[in-house]
Amino acid sequence: MTGISNLIFCRYHRFCQVIRSALAAFDKMDKVTVTTILAIWGATLSSIAIGWNIYRDITQRGRLRVSCYIAKLVDEVSGIDPEDYLVWNVTNIGKEPVVLTHIGGALKKSHFMINPRNQLPRTLKPGEYILEYSHDLSILGNDLKHLWAIDSLDRKFRAPNKQVKRLKKDYYEDLSKDK
Repeated sequence: MTGISNLIFCRYHRFCQVIRSALAAFDKMDKVTVTTILAIWGATLSSIAIGWNIYRDITQRGRLRVSCYIAKLVDEVSGIDPEDYLVWNVTNIGKEPVVLTHIGGALKKSHFMINPRNQLPRTLKPGEYILEYSHDLSILGNDLKHLWAIDSLDRKFRAPNKQVKRLKKDYYEDLSKDK
């Protein structure tokens, strides 16, 4: 035999010895021990599989990100509209489609919905967005608590609180400038 083939033969021979000793130890175990080991192994694998399925179901549902800002509209014919608008940008950042049913917000004692220019309800596929706006900036008053979008499962996806506070601040600064 050459050096390489001798090395391969020795490694194979050693591997076979390890397998034989493992099988001999396995034969010495009683059936109850083998059954117990296999039961623990099966329970562990099934628990991992159930945990993974629950995690996947929770993380792979549709989610909406709501972003609000004040903007001016530009028309190709008439140019820039002098009025300011409160704009909702609602984006599906989840992995499943979401049916958007309402856009609005919450005041201290009531809720409000805007009259959208696009027909709602509307299904947003992953990555798809919708822009809606309202010319009524008075909703940015002191009574405003949240700006949100609502899906068909009645889940409310809110704009970040920092964003809402900044919108209210900008609105009051604009009011004081106009006086």
